Amino acid sequence: MALAPLKILGAPMLILVGSGLRESQLTREAEEAIKGADIVIVETYTMPSSKWLPTAIRKLNSNVREASRSELEEQSSNIVELASKLKVVIVVPGDPLIATTHSSLVVESLKRGVEAKVVSGISGPCSVESLLGLHFYKFGRTVTVPGPWRGVGAEEAALGLLGNLCHDLHTLLLLDVSPEGLSLSPSRAVKELKESLRRLIGARLDELMNIMVLLVSVGENIVVKHSTLDSADSIPDLDVGSLVVPSKLHVSEREFLRYAYSVPEDVMISHNRLLQGFDACSAYTEALRAIYSSIA
Repeated sequence: MALAPLKILGAPMLILVGSGLRESQLTREAEEAIKGADIVIVETYTMPSSKWLPTAIRKLNSNVREASRSELEEQSSNIVELASKLKVVIVVPGDPLIATTHSSLVVESLKRGVEAKVVSGISGPCSVESLLGLHFYKFGRTVTVPGPWRGVGAEEAALGLLGNLCHDLHTLLLLDVSPEGLSLSPSRAVKELKESLRRLIGARLDELMNIMVLLVSVGENIVVKHSTLDSADSIPDLDVGSLVVPSKLHVSEREFLRYAYSVPEDVMISHNRLLQGFDACSAYTEALRAIYSSIA
């Protein structure tokens, strides 16, 4: 069974709807799906800045309830069972299948013969990459900096960063969200990243301490601030969901950051010089060896 087209929205089914990042980004297709639902389940835990969402959805449909992580993950079979009898819409901030586990709801529905549809929305990661004015094709692997509630370090994120720098690619680092819906602060994320890099490449981290880190928020207000790995203690705890560590910046990228977000030209030139002198590929190889030796 394939994903269902919009024309059969009157039938019992499960619809995953992306809300975008603010009320004004709800698409016409999303609004139609929400208005026509028997029940609307709103999920806000994957994006702490989406507290506006339940109120906005109630303007379109009064039969709304908020769902916890366990309801949508551990107890997903209950929702699929409900969708076999009613038209159930699950509204997710951003895009419903970007950086979430919600694809399992679609798969479970289709396995049980329940119609399913996905209504895409504007995602946070895509907005970050677009609004920074950085070249889209120069973004490498996206990684997540885990929060302390995970009980693990940020070695995976650090390795992804070094690998991207080796290939001269920008790195998007998502900030982890706790089970209670709290986002990892940018200052704590940079500290975790520094500690993991130190464990992987030792003193070579000193060469990277002044690398530029962009703090980015694309919610109700677009905020872009610049900092460095060395400035973790002075990073303000802004309501941001991601960090970006650029690779060497093209002149057009520098111009955009300068005029759109007031990033000083000398900061970007220093960033480029740092990366020109840093052997990222050998650092990446060293980090791989450190990881393999720790699990051997």
